[in-house]
Amino acid sequence: MRECKRILSMGKRVAMLTLATVAVLTVIVGIQPSQVFAATGTATIDYSSSTGTGYPDVIGGTHFPTRTHTDAWNKLDDTGLVFMRADLRLQDILPANITLNDYKNNVNQVQDPANWNFTRYEGWTSLAKSKGFKTMGMIFELPKWLSWSGTEAGVPKDWDVYEDIVAKVYDRLKNNLDMMEFLNEPHGYIVLTGSPYATKEEAAVDQYYHSAKAIRSISAIIPIGGPGEDTWGGDFGTIGRLLRDSRITSNDLNFISVHDYEYGGFDRIDELRRFIAAQGRDRTIPIFMNEWNKTPNNASAPPEVAGREGISYHGQKLMKLMRDGVAGGAYYTLYPTNVVNDDYWAWTEVGHGAYSWNSTTNTATMQPFNRTWRLYSTAMGLGAGNYGLRSTTYTSVSQAQGIVNHAGQPVALAVNHSGTTGSITLNLTNLPVSGNVTVEVYTASETNDASAPSQTLTRTVASGALSETLALPAYSTVGLIVKGGTPASLPQTSYEAESLINIIGGSARISEAAYASNNRVVGYIGGNAANKLTFPNVTASSAGNQTLRISYVSGEARSATLSVNGAAPQTLNFPSTGGWSTTGFMDVTVALQAGVNTLTFANTSSFAPDLDKITVLNANEIALEAESATNTLAGNARIMDQSTASGGKIVGYIGNGSANYLQFNNVQVSSAGTYQLTISYITADARSASLSINGGPAQAINFPGSGSWSTVSTVVVPVTLAAGSNTLRFSNATGYSPDIDRITLAL
Repeated sequence: MRECKRILSMGKRVAMLTLATVAVLTVIVGIQPSQVFAATGTATIDYSSSTGTGYPDVIGGTHFPTRTHTDAWNKLDDTGLVFMRADLRLQDILPANITLNDYKNNVNQVQDPANWNFTRYEGWTSLAKSKGFKTMGMIFELPKWLSWSGTEAGVPKDWDVYEDIVAKVYDRLKNNLDMMEFLNEPHGYIVLTGSPYATKEEAAVDQYYHSAKAIRSISAIIPIGGPGEDTWGGDFGTIGRLLRDSRITSNDLNFISVHDYEYGGFDRIDELRRFIAAQGRDRTIPIFMNEWNKTPNNASAPPEVAGREGISYHGQKLMKLMRDGVAGGAYYTLYPTNVVNDDYWAWTEVGHGAYSWNSTTNTATMQPFNRTWRLYSTAMGLGAGNYGLRSTTYTSVSQAQGIVNHAGQPVALAVNHSGTTGSITLNLTNLPVSGNVTVEVYTASETNDASAPSQTLTRTVASGALSETLALPAYSTVGLIVKGGTPASLPQTSYEAESLINIIGGSARISEAAYASNNRVVGYIGGNAANKLTFPNVTASSAGNQTLRISYVSGEARSATLSVNGAAPQTLNFPSTGGWSTTGFMDVTVALQAGVNTLTFANTSSFAPDLDKITVLNANEIALEAESATNTLAGNARIMDQSTASGGKIVGYIGNGSANYLQFNNVQVSSAGTYQLTISYITADARSASLSINGGPAQAINFPGSGSWSTVSTVVVPVTLAAGSNTLRFSNATGYSPDIDRITLAL
């Protein structure tokens, strides 16, 4: 197991970044000049770096509004709800006052579905389809006469009868069902009393097998899955046995469904994916989070459901589902909070419901969290189809994520799950558009329902870059969408280790890492041949040697092997980055073929470092070290050793007086224009600097804390240069600037 240590922040030069400084850099959207925010977050999004696919079905719910609550159905449709998962309870559908022999002998035509009660289920499935919702029906519980225990939660006595019933129920409802699920928390809902089964796992797997067999007798193509498990770790309840059962082929198990209250996020999903692969199944099988909420009980509604806190709580949870590549999510529950639902329940889902009902006016009041659903699904267009996730690194904000939606429009999301008002600076880089664009900002908060833009701005995208600072009200979710402009295709050169596109083998795993690009790393690579990480889509425009920059984290010297396109591996020796929360990088030369390449990192005998990302350095860029002898260091600015920096050195003590500056000389470009400048820097706290080009007016640059005094981070800003030689001077007349590592200029 790797050692986990932190580098303690050194008591270096402290400087406060004021709101006025931020205002010089970007237009502050929706903020009055007199307001002062307690927190300023930053997110940098690289729209050329794909980290996986997001799915619209994460915006979904379990159960359904009462069928006669038309206003609730309409308002859910308005919020952009995509996916609805609900029960198909066999004990409701089948006659109750019969015996198993009555059914087998077809007494009074009891085997004919025309004599069954489908009212409730035809009602919700047809209503859901009329609103355009995707539907998943869940086969659940039994008629008592079919159960060994004599209860609804028992095991079927006769599998032939069970299959006949399941097939007929599906056949009756199939036109309004998109997916079928079997079982629901089998550890809680299966009773073995009277049955021949010794364990719930055995009974559950047999029930799944016979359910799948019944559905496949009617349809060969409808997606089917289960088992709706709420047991995590170990054998994952019944999932392990289900995956190992040779009777259940991949065609009989198209997705895995799980429940997780207070959804734990990617660490659990990643563990489940590794477990699935260890059972010999496809690691990429879709996973549905078919029940999630703050708590599973029916106590008084927590603020995350009924209060303004729900707006940001849902913002975080939905973003986790997206980032984790979950195929669908169902919030528990879509029932009303204050009246008995439909014609089934004798009690109400007080702690969870999506709306309250006024029987006098026949109107629904939606819970505040529905505003976040509307923002994500409708305003940002994420409910329209699959969308692309983009590398997003954020600090001092609850969560942030960059996306390219189904229509190809760049989207940026941010969440403030706190009671303090704040703001976030969004640095959008490598945007897939150029020229004049319209930027629409939507806010879901206590006072804004995200039904219309809170701001509409006209901007110009130059060199793929755009920067905006947005207000983040308390307990809010904010979204930005870029519309219009000229499409621009930028090749991907940077690849995140944790991208869901990659193949993460054996025990290698994704971990949260605030200090890393995209706030995640892949660790536990090595130790044996199975624990490896493969980048399957590294592209090169032409064949030949390329410089590969490997960003990594390691508190000690470690090694790894790198194999390119299956060739013999080369051994790479990585020096310590100084701590397990400090990133560094190493450049290596690799021979790439034109087009797509596969790169695999491994170590058969010991652990490799944690990997952050890899970058194929662009031949059409220049990189200039801060410590270069061609630069000018004035006043107290000085070169210092820093093992995590490029070249092992940085320039510090810039600022705290206009005489203390760093100037890059002879920065050459062939033609005048706007270029994208990447500044690599180190600072444990938020700082600023002034950048003057060729002695002209200075622009203020905001540098968020990089995490520690040994962690390198980057900001990207557009700069206007003259043809030929240019000078770039970094200074700060009133406070200290960050330590500068180097600058990179895309040509």
